[in-house]
This record gives sequence, C-alpha cells and structure tokens, in this order.
Amino acid sequence: VYACFRDAAGNTASDDDGDDIDYTAAWYVDDVYVSGGTSLSSAWFDKGQEIYVIITPDDGEDEGDPVTSDVATAINTPPEITDVSISPATAYTDDTLEASVTASDADGDTISYTYTWYVEGTVVTGVSGDSLAGTYFDKHEEVYVVVTPSDDEEDGDDFTSDSLTILNSPPSLTSVS
Repeated sequence: VYACFRDAAGNTASDDDGDDIDYTAAWYVDDVYVSGGTSLSSAWFDKGQEIYVIITPDDGEDEGDPVTSDVATAINTPPEITDVSISPATAYTDDTLEASVTASDADGDTISYTYTWYVEGTVVTGVSGDSLAGTYFDKHEEVYVVVTPSDDEEDGDDFTSDSLTILNSPPSLTSVS
C-alpha cells in the first residue's frame, strides 16, 4: 500500500512562501498506529482489516493540517502455484503418475487443488485427484496436468506441468520350462 500525496484533483500540497514541503505519514490498521513512511508492507495487515494513512505536510518551519485518507479494506489474495511436477520422472505404461505442487497463499489460507489430467492433449474424464493410473495412457503418449489452486474464497491462476512421455514397459517373464 502506498501513500499518494495528492488531492482528488491531482494537486499536491502548496506552500504560500514557496518553501519545499516534506510529508510525514502515519499508517493505521483497524485504528491502531502501525508504521510511518510512504508505504505499508502487507506484513502489517491481514485481509479484512481496515487501513488508512494520515499525511502531515511540513515546510520546515510549520506543520500543516493533517489529512486522513479514505479507509481501504484489505482483500483476499488468491493462492499462487510456483511449480507442478509429475513423478516418476521416467514413467512406463504400468506406472501411476503423481502430481506434486509447490504453492503459497499470502493470506496464510489453506490451499486446495483441482487437477485436470491430459493425455495427448485430451482431458482424461473421471479423474480429479493428484494421481493418474497407468490404465489411462499408453507408450509414447504425452501426459501433463493442469492444477488450479483455491483458498475457498478465490481461485488462483492455473499452472501447467511439463509434459512427460510415457516409455514402453519392458516385457516380463514369469516362468521358463
């Protein structure tokens, strides 16, 4: 959050003597003073809290009248995925694939995920979890997953994993006679 030292018409403060003006900012969260300076880090507030700033102009000789900003309410920040990987990295036709997600939520909310698996660019219907059984793909097919994070208030942006090419499972011999 930043303080902008302008009025609604876009004018800055003025000094009748032509002196330079310095500004002092006092930030409040839920009516409690938390910090000074021209900006307020999100570390100082949580979603749902009310934030405002009081700006006081000073020409070096006198302080002007303080001006209070409108009150802003901190809103939810959607969760963000930074990585999705599929394991095993070397997959065969009889493997079950697992999606692993790295994500965060700036508000500290619990994150849930929606998984959409693709084989050869087509959505795999009937599968919504973080794993995909080998019965859904064959050798030489490309598989990837698209994951959507949610904090139960808002969905974050989709994240698409790298594609994985399924390898041929080697034949097995069960007995010799």
